[in-house]
Amino acid sequence: MIEILDCQGRRKSTAELTGDRRTPTPYYSAGVTIASRAAQSNSITADAEASMPKTPTSSPASPEDVALAIRDFDASLDLLDQAAAAAFGIGRTDLRAMEIVSRSGPRTAGEIAAELNLTTGAVTALIDRMEKADYLRRSRNTSDRRQVVIELTPNAKRREQRVFGPLGKESAAMLRRLSGAERAVIADFLRAVREMTERARKGIEAGA
Repeated sequence: MIEILDCQGRRKSTAELTGDRRTPTPYYSAGVTIASRAAQSNSITADAEASMPKTPTSSPASPEDVALAIRDFDASLDLLDQAAAAAFGIGRTDLRAMEIVSRSGPRTAGEIAAELNLTTGAVTALIDRMEKADYLRRSRNTSDRRQVVIELTPNAKRREQRVFGPLGKESAAMLRRLSGAERAVIADFLRAVREMTERARKGIEAGA
């Protein structure tokens, strides 16, 4: 789910994503970021590539059009996370924890707790649940055997491919159809939006 102010200055609640008021809303949905990882290890199918439009079909958009499109995209990401969590048989905060490890590699329990804004006890219970579900596991850091890190299990990686592989392939096919300059515009826009939403989040937290 994307935190963003629309053209009328409205902002969606972070609780809509996780049901946990302590958990900050991520810039990308867990589903999309896991799908991005899946795309890196999947080739593009002919069917997926053929389904992508070869030329732009939209007319010039106003700032309001873009703001509304982002809100629509926001809503679709929320539904994607809901469906993905149901497919994995876990809660949405648990899915977010899985996404963090999938995106960044092995992390300590403290790092996961900090990113999810969870207490030590809450993140311990989360990791215990995910170990029982065979999605996360505790292991020793290869560079510092004294440190315990959390990593994905082989089962989690297989499930990622099954759930998010099609989306990853289609996303990669769509991006391949764009020119390098077009992809640069998109990347710059997403970075700018993320910086904007981070400033908004910090401002809201500071005033709470």
